[in-house]
This record gives sequence, C-alpha cells and structure tokens, in this order.
Amino acid sequence: MLIGIAVIITCLFYGIMVYITYSTKRKLNNVENKIYKFLLRISIIGLLLELGCCFLVSHKDVSTLFGTLNVIVNKIFLIYMLTWILIFTLYIVLISFFEDENSIVKYRKKILSIFGISYFVLTLLLLLLPTYYHYDGTYVYSFGPSTNVVMLAGGITILFDFYCLFKNFKHVSKKKYYPLFVLILLMVFALILRNMNPGLIFINSVFSFITVLMYFTIENPDVQMLGELYKAKEYAENSNNEKSIFLFKVTNRLREPLKDINRLSKEALMNNNIDEIKENLREIKYSSNTTLALVNDVLDISELENRKINVDSHKYQPANLFKGLATVTKSGIKEKSIELRFSYDQSIPEYLYGDALRIKQILITLLENAVKHTEKGFIEFNINSVLKHDVCRLIIVVEDSGKGIDAETLNHLFDKSKLNNSENYEVDDSQKNLVFAKTLIDLIGGTITVNSEPLKGTKFMVIVDQKVLMEKENRVTRAVEQYESLYVNQDKILVVTTDDIIEKKISSILKSSHIEFEIVENGQTCLEKIRNKEEYKLIMIDEEIPKLSSIHTFEKLKTISGFNIPVVLMTKHKDIETKDSYINMGFSDTITVPINKEEVRIIIDKYMK
Repeated sequence: MLIGIAVIITCLFYGIMVYITYSTKRKLNNVENKIYKFLLRISIIGLLLELGCCFLVSHKDVSTLFGTLNVIVNKIFLIYMLTWILIFTLYIVLISFFEDENSIVKYRKKILSIFGISYFVLTLLLLLLPTYYHYDGTYVYSFGPSTNVVMLAGGITILFDFYCLFKNFKHVSKKKYYPLFVLILLMVFALILRNMNPGLIFINSVFSFITVLMYFTIENPDVQMLGELYKAKEYAENSNNEKSIFLFKVTNRLREPLKDINRLSKEALMNNNIDEIKENLREIKYSSNTTLALVNDVLDISELENRKINVDSHKYQPANLFKGLATVTKSGIKEKSIELRFSYDQSIPEYLYGDALRIKQILITLLENAVKHTEKGFIEFNINSVLKHDVCRLIIVVEDSGKGIDAETLNHLFDKSKLNNSENYEVDDSQKNLVFAKTLIDLIGGTITVNSEPLKGTKFMVIVDQKVLMEKENRVTRAVEQYESLYVNQDKILVVTTDDIIEKKISSILKSSHIEFEIVENGQTCLEKIRNKEEYKLIMIDEEIPKLSSIHTFEKLKTISGFNIPVVLMTKHKDIETKDSYINMGFSDTITVPINKEEVRIIIDKYMK
C-alpha cells in the first residue's frame, strides 16, 4: 500500500508541475488544447481521489461517516476513470478524422451527443451497480460489477482507438499517436501486474503518465504561435515578390500567343489553300482567347492583390482544343529531332462544359516544358477519358524523353515557397511556370501528378472533370440563346437557399425564362410546403443551409407519402466521386456552385418538360 501511495504522490507532483507550466504558457485557443487542459485538471483530481480511496478503504461500515465517504469517494473515482477514458478517446477521434477547427465545429453537436449519451449510460451503471473493497492492511483495491464496467469501457475504447489509428494512419502526424501506443503497452503491463497481485494497482498512474506525455505530442503552443507569427511575417515580406512573379508569368505568357498570332497571320496571307487558312484562323482564335484571358487577369487589380483568378466556364469543343495544341507544339519542334506522338480518345463527347482557356494555359505550360527540356527523342501528348453520368473525366498525359528532374527538385516542384526565397537562385522559369500551372489546376478542381528520372524523361498527368453537353442539350442551349422566353410554363420550382448570390443568380435565370419559382431559406419551410401539398415540378436545394441540413431535409422529403419531385443539389464540390455519392443518396442531379446560366437551363430542360 505504501508503494502505491508513493507512486500516486509522485504522479501528483509531476501532474501539478506540468499543469502550472502549461497554464502559464501562451497557447492557441483550439479544441486540442482545450481537451488537453481538461485532461490535466481531471488527472490531478483523479490522483487526489485515489489517495482518498486508499485512506478511507478501511472504513467499510456504511453506517459511519467515514464509511459513507468511502463509498462516495470510490464511486466518484470510478466515474473519473471513465471520464478520462472517454475524453482521451474523443481526442483520438478528433486528430484522426478532422483536419481543422471548421470541420470539428461542423460536426460538434453530433460528436457531443454520441459521447454524451455513452457517458450518461455508463455513469448510471457505475452508480447503480455495487462496488466491493479489499483491505488486509497491506493491499487495497476495489472490485465488483461497477469496476468491471470501467474495465470493459476501457477495453472497447482502446479497440476503437486502434480502428481510428489504422483508418487514418497516413494522414495524421505519427507523434500524435504516441500516447495511444504507450497507453496500450502500460495498460497491458498494469493488468498483468494486477493479475499477479490484485494489490498492485497502477492504472490511474498510467493515465497520469499519458497525460504528462501528451504535453510533448500535442501542437506545442510556443512553437505553433511562433510558426504563425513567422508565416505572417513571411507573407508580408513575400507579397510583393509573389505579385512580381505573377506579372512575370503573365507577361511571359503573353509573348507566346502574340508570336503565334503574328506567325499564323503571315502564313494565312501567303497561303491559297482554304482548308489551311481555316486551320490558321482557328489557331489565331485560340491564341487570341488566351491573350484576352491573360489581359483580363492582369487588369483586375483587386483579384491580383488577393492572388485570385476567375474561372470562366463555357461550352467548348475538346477535339479542336487538343488538336490545336498538338499542331502548335508540332510547329515548335521542327528545329529539333523530336517526334510528337499525339493521341485523342474519340469517345470524348463533341461538346464539354468547363474553363477551356485555363486547361489550355495548363497544357501549354506542360508542352513548352517538355519541348524546352527535350533535345531528341519524343514527346507524347495523350488525351483519354472516363465517362460517368453527365461528367467526362479527362486524363491528359504529357511525357517526354528529355533530361528529367532530380529527386530533390521533384520533391518541391510545385512549392511556391521556393519561388519566394530570394536566396534560391536555382529556380528557373520552367519551375515558375509549373507552379503557376498547379495553381490553375487547383482552381478548376483538377489534380496533377509527376514522375521523372534524370536522363530518362518526365511524365505529367493532369486529371480534370468536365460537364458533358449532349447534342440534345446543345440544341436546347442554342434555342435558349435565340429565344429568352423559351420556357413558358405554369409549373413552379422551389429553391431552398440563404445565399444571396445564389438567390440572385437563380432568380435572374428563372425570370428570364418566364418560370414561376419560390425561394425559402431553410429545410423546415421546404418540408412544410411539401406536406401542405403545394405543387412543384422541381426542387433545387443549396448544400449549405442552416438548421436542418440539405441531406437531412432530403431524407425527410423521401419519407413523405407520394413524394416524387426531382431534387437537385447545388454544391461547391466539383469532383465526380462526391457528385456520385449524392446521386447514390437519391438526388436527381447536381449543379455546381457558383451557379452557371447554361448548366441551370440544362437542368430545367431535363426536369421541366
């Protein structure tokens, strides 16, 4: 018993010292720090309770004051152990499944409700079930049903913590899981000791040790605060430099299409072949559009200050876009011993909907990079696709047999910070261009990967999803462009949104098409209107609505008897996987936010017949 008390007092001393040290330091007010501070506090309380249990256990007669205190203190101590276990599990869940504070806040109610219900049920069991005590003058410990509840809860939560670990091991800092590993090892050791001698109880000491250990594994308040200050300072120092890089990139980009326009104009003037002249004019048009987009980016000073570039989605013919790029690239390698291998997937629809100018800028960068770093051999330019529902996933590969990229450069090929370092003289224009291309790819919701070996070549793969415009939809679109009042319909659309921009855009589109509509601000009002048998041909619901979420609203709509109205979700997600998940939930279709006129009209034509 004396050994146990000595261990408890030692843990109490270290716990108080860590708490004082932690409390006096400046720290960020985030969820992780709040949980850790709570664990520190209850660990100290738990050690004091355990000391009380040791001194009161000899009083078993509940009719006496000390006997009653013995029962109360032991029950509170068991509740403390349960509290520590659940709070530690909550910490593991947060670091495993939530990347930032916003995502935690979004699911806060659901998380707290699950842990709150579990805590209430287990605490009730602890209070109702009996607890027995052993004291022979040397060893002291408790046992019985209520103690078994704590042990069972501990075992289940540790298994759940293991699940969190293996589910997200690659995405979480490994050091954050160190307390979990140590907890498991020490718990096994403590349980073995207790099995050998029930009087050797170190479980609470293990909890205290883990709490102290977490001080070194959570985000260090001092280091993180200094990091934030350093980032702010670095941002302030590099803002002008980034602007200069952006302007350099844009002006450098302007030279190429202007050269192309000049060259193609001369060829057209000297050529008598109508087909070749048309091809030249088509290339001039592409180059003119590229130049116009770049000029717009430069002139928009407010967007430049925020380092933003607008996405301008529209209908385009992918075949013309990619074949035009191949033609321009082929003319640029005439003086080199390079073979251009171009392949185009003929299953790609005739028309797609997206930002063709941004895609062209990205591919020009990749193709120019390949030409620049390849003296002989080949350049492959392959365009493949995967069609699913109304989305065409373009898989674009630009591969060359050039000098390749070394491993060190490859690791930070798209790293903007390397460009902002004034001491880094090894960064050439090619890398600046690639960083800019990566920015554009992120902007349009695509991805890029690169593989390279020195002296063997480089392979870039760009994946981007584009909306499919079927021929029937194209005919409708052309008709709409000619006749703004094409949709004269007595059917009504119900729009659910609180976003002023979405509301104004949808209102403008539906009014110009002479379609009746009604806008409500939340899912509850939407449900009331459907339950009151108000008739609508289509429901368009914003993904981000207050109170009742869009998903929850849709689930409740499906439970209404006789409900068969198409429901279209307006979402900011552009990737095909997320949209597929919404379709699998039962949504009829999705519309990408920010709202585009042509996409809305396609949806209207599809569901308002």
